[in-house]
Amino acid sequence: RRGTTMRVLDIGCGDSAFLVDAHERLGLPWSQLLGVGAEDERARGADGATLLPDSSFALFNAEALDGPLFAPESRHGRFDLIVSWSTSWHLVDPLGSLCAALDILASPGGVLLIHGVPFSHTAPGESAADAAGGAAADLALAAAVQAELRLAGEQVRLVG
Repeated sequence: RRGTTMRVLDIGCGDSAFLVDAHERLGLPWSQLLGVGAEDERARGADGATLLPDSSFALFNAEALDGPLFAPESRHGRFDLIVSWSTSWHLVDPLGSLCAALDILASPGGVLLIHGVPFSHTAPGESAADAAGGAAADLALAAAVQAELRLAGEQVRLVG
């Protein structure tokens, strides 16, 4: 239904592979694609140019999605699809960032896809005891996120 009018935001876009694929495989124009990241890690072509153009990238703190970059009157406005691949590992307040992402999601029918929420993990250098405590905290966060989204009237599906 949305076709080439879909607006896509990648929070923590890393090397920008997801957005480059959306452009190349789906034909979405760069003007409808935006990647944000705390560092510029965009992949580069053989000529040294970034594959994701500057106009579709912003150095940005993923925990400040309620800032002017995403104000309704900005050129970015609302998004039909917001994705985030493993970014929540790096956030101080993942639940707050999730709520802010919901605020810039187009309604009705917008989709928020978050991958790599750190459930039951052992980080490099982390002891098994620390990992067990982290897993409990991760599960508590997942329950809080699910409850908050349901209270807000959102459809929720956690996929493991």
